[in-house]
Amino acid sequence: MQRREQDAVSRSLNKGDEVVTSGGDIGEVVHIAQTMKDGSPVATMEDRITLKSADSRILIERGKITRVITGPAPAA
Repeated sequence: MQRREQDAVSRSLNKGDEVVTSGGDIGEVVHIAQTMKDGSPVATMEDRITLKSADSRILIERGKITRVITGPAPAA
């Protein structure tokens, strides 16, 4: 059951979410490149997620995100 919950969290990611990867990296989601199927975007575990951590940006697969720390910050 835990794997299903983790998949559900990974599929519901949004820009601005702060996440932890399986490698222990912590960062903010700044871009999500979703897979296209039949002309429409589909959330898969192979989608590429761009994270911002300090002054660096890293590109990871959606399936490597283990948990979401916080949701997006409210707009000012």
